Amino acid sequence: MRFYLGFADGIPIVACKASYDKDTVGFYNICTRQEFRKRGYASHILKCAL
Repeated sequence: MRFYLGFADGIPIVACKASYDKDTVGFYNICTRQEFRKRGYASHILKCAL
């Protein structure tokens, strides 16, 4: 299991937890600070985790 934290201008704004198995990845608890939502930060952290 790995944890990811994304920053913008030194501020932590997005986080997620990823569980890796042989053939699959599970993402859990993906969250973005309210004032930074709808800007693609969660999508970007998922792409980085893959």
